[in-house]
Amino acid sequence: MAESALYGPDDFGLFFMKEYRLIVAAMMRAGATVEEAEDAVMEAMSLARPRFGGLTSPGAWVRVVALRRFVRHRQRDRERVRLEELVASTLPVAGVSDGALLRLVRTVLNGLPPAQRVVMALHLDGYLCAEIASMVSGTQDTVRSNLRHARRAMAAGLAKGGWNPH
Repeated sequence: MAESALYGPDDFGLFFMKEYRLIVAAMMRAGATVEEAEDAVMEAMSLARPRFGGLTSPGAWVRVVALRRFVRHRQRDRERVRLEELVASTLPVAGVSDGALLRLVRTVLNGLPPAQRVVMALHLDGYLCAEIASMVSGTQDTVRSNLRHARRAMAAGLAKGGWNPH
């Protein structure tokens, strides 16, 4: 029996109950920790909910989206560690103290347009784009766009303030 025949357009709750743990287990087999797997699956499920009736194979769709989310988060985490190591190794060379850098970051953040400032502040606090979108009642695309513009402005502002990691 095809997967689409198992669920009607209003059966998301049933789908969630039957599939959630199976998809989390699949993410763990792909290398995710329990927390990473649950986060990725919950993000994918939240994206599946509004389009559930139009998905011909919701289980496969959620698995693919969850796997992509997991891989993206893993890559971002590796990049964050790399950048933290870079910053830690360049602060003494750049001649900027931790306190001075913190003041510079705050100044640059305060100079951003409000939407970019909010998105960047939440991102720096560790929130994901989906969580930020929910918090600011916006779309993930808008959050990503604001984050991209904020990063560019932050880089320019930090460079103008005398901080150069290279």
